[in-house]
Amino acid sequence: MLLGLVLCQFGPGAFWSGFGLGLFFPGAGFLYSANPILFVLTPIIFIVSLLMWLLIGAFVAPVLVWLGSAVLAGILAKSGHWDFAQYVVPLLTLGLISLRLLGGSKRLKQQLAVVHKLNRHLMTVDAPAPSSRYEVAEPLTDTDLGALRFTLDLALQPLDQFDGFTTIDQFREAAWRYQLYAIANALSVLRTTRLPAFDGYVDQAQRNAITKMTDLRVWKYWFWENLWGNGRINPDPMVRENIMISGWFGLTLGAHQVSSGDKRFDAPGSLPFRWSNRKTYFYDYPKIVNTLRRNFKKGAMCLFPCEPNWVFAYCNEQGIAGLKLFDQMHGTDHAASLMPLFRQRLEQEFTRADGGQNLIYANRVGFALGGGGLKIIAGNLWMRNMFAPDLAARGWEQVRREFFKYGEQEIVPMGKGDGLDAGNYRKSEDGRAFYPLLMVVAQEMGDREVYEFARKRYDALPAENVEGALRYPGSTTANLTAAMARFASPGAWYRMANIALPKIWREGPRLSHVPYPQVLVALAVSDGRVLELELVPGCEPGRFPLCFSGLRPGQAYRCDADDQVLVATTGGTGEIQLDLKHRQRVHLIPVQ
Repeated sequence: MLLGLVLCQFGPGAFWSGFGLGLFFPGAGFLYSANPILFVLTPIIFIVSLLMWLLIGAFVAPVLVWLGSAVLAGILAKSGHWDFAQYVVPLLTLGLISLRLLGGSKRLKQQLAVVHKLNRHLMTVDAPAPSSRYEVAEPLTDTDLGALRFTLDLALQPLDQFDGFTTIDQFREAAWRYQLYAIANALSVLRTTRLPAFDGYVDQAQRNAITKMTDLRVWKYWFWENLWGNGRINPDPMVRENIMISGWFGLTLGAHQVSSGDKRFDAPGSLPFRWSNRKTYFYDYPKIVNTLRRNFKKGAMCLFPCEPNWVFAYCNEQGIAGLKLFDQMHGTDHAASLMPLFRQRLEQEFTRADGGQNLIYANRVGFALGGGGLKIIAGNLWMRNMFAPDLAARGWEQVRREFFKYGEQEIVPMGKGDGLDAGNYRKSEDGRAFYPLLMVVAQEMGDREVYEFARKRYDALPAENVEGALRYPGSTTANLTAAMARFASPGAWYRMANIALPKIWREGPRLSHVPYPQVLVALAVSDGRVLELELVPGCEPGRFPLCFSGLRPGQAYRCDADDQVLVATTGGTGEIQLDLKHRQRVHLIPVQ
């Protein structure tokens, strides 16, 4: 603005005066060049360019609109100009800035009044710490199994196919990558709550979702965002910024490793991102973790961008949670070394004065976007519970106080903006995207009343049953979010990031294979000696093979469902054929 003032007052001609005034705000120079229509239209075009910057990282768009309009105003000013604009534009700019400052001061006073009341309330609350004890949850219900089949059918299709995925764009929230993360994460938490002793098709589905992330169609978007947002011609999806992949993928890889014990993606180059016949970017879980650490440490903010310039708290919390999972499996302290600064930035830069959240921070221009709504405050608490359970408890108590009406039929009324389904950009008032998010957070925070309220409302929506797979209205991501909530248990994500799975779950007999979808596994857990299963026919009743691993070589085992006896091979495996006519509890017991 100072440069513009100098140019408009002391420039050597009409061009420089018009150009200088155009630097005050987009389109301002057109008032000097006697083009009132362009003076009005340019700010509107500039707002559109800002949306392009926000949505697809096109930083070049607002720069071109602003500077381009200033240059054009200077050119047009040569044909005639209004001299009064040299005084009106600076005064108008000063007035707009003053109004902004006054409005900000008023909002700050209002926010401080709100936070004083909130803090007094929080001082009276003793939030319980998450449980560190792993316990097997109740077997999957028939509805849960319908959600599981929906999830598995997406993941078990050929690696190059994305049938059933919401397909709109690969830039924003409807992108395939977010659906892949949701698939893998839902199955990971399921294996820690109900299926710790089952591999089979669930393990294959997890690995498929992870492998699909390397499909060029999933990550090609970064070439364009990096080009028009950073001015760089480099398609490498993780080396710099783009926590939309490194952070989210880090959490997904960590959750898979914790839940399965499978470290195949630790192998160097096990995740090849093939750009062309000549160029492949070889990644693996440790390399992704090191990339995350380097980006976190590179800037004073600690948190780093998704789209160029735009730092999203949600994505960065995915990233730090991914480091926690890695530390839990590898005995490192990557998350702990970053945590003091990360927490400080989270609380100082991404928390508003009233306790609301700044979702986005523009690191090139220094402003933040956020709010105090339920989805904004609560949406990331299931992740925050993994690395900062005290902050998660504080956030949950805040939304409990401000939004929930315990004891009433409508415990959690939907607010303005809660109807938007980010997975397909559509708005609906039936809660098809709102209730799944509420289910996930309430489940993790252990609020059964709110969870059951949201689950019942969601289950009341008309679901399509496709060969046993239940698809509810809304985006694929919304369906998968609800599935992740169903498969979880209170504090499940906290335990995955902080507590090792019980050794007996790893060391005892395991169900290694059953045919899908003929046999659905609703429960599979071992106490180190006895394998307990709950099996449900997925199609028609029949006789199906059950394959086992983790058995003691040469040991005889009895299946109590029909008294069959098998003798484990030298490799610790075995197989029986089971008549499965209905939901059935089955035990594989060593014979004394």
